[in-house]
Amino acid sequence: FVNFTITPNSLQAQCLHEVLKAERPDTHKKRTDLLKLQGEFKVKLRNLEKSLLNALSQSEGNILDNDQIISTLETLKKEAAEVTTKVAETEVVMEEVIRIGEIYTPIAIACSRIFFAMESLSQVHFLYQFSLRFFLDIFYELLSNNPRLEGIRDPTERLDILGMDMFRTVYKRVKRTLLNDDYIIFALQL
Repeated sequence: FVNFTITPNSLQAQCLHEVLKAERPDTHKKRTDLLKLQGEFKVKLRNLEKSLLNALSQSEGNILDNDQIISTLETLKKEAAEVTTKVAETEVVMEEVIRIGEIYTPIAIACSRIFFAMESLSQVHFLYQFSLRFFLDIFYELLSNNPRLEGIRDPTERLDILGMDMFRTVYKRVKRTLLNDDYIIFALQL
């Protein structure tokens, strides 16, 4: 059984990923490269552990007298130290990426809240069902083709515009599907 339920945190992470990809492609690339490297390092450490356990299980007699095991241990120790050093280096860069990501977290939180406000409309009327695809299409459209963002370089100003446009556009598009009496309910939920 696979659970495909959307959670606020998962949608927030997805929106943050997309905003970073659109607004800061350099940071996005660093982030994906670092995550890939960290995964590779973890796999390498796991393989080193397996080879150590394999060498120990194949040994006969006193472990300290077996030169092959001692040399294997020394090699594994050196490789593990190198991997640990590289992991520490990537952690420093990852902290910088996280710091930059925190600038864009408010828009990701807002997107998550907007979507779940749309979701809650199904409690008002059973026909008010909106897909994640509908929401993400609006989001991607605003990220890639927003004329109000042209010429603006300040990240804070860009995020303010993007946030306001997100609320405005979602409200306009969802409003088309609502009964007149329900406009105010959706506006208040936003």
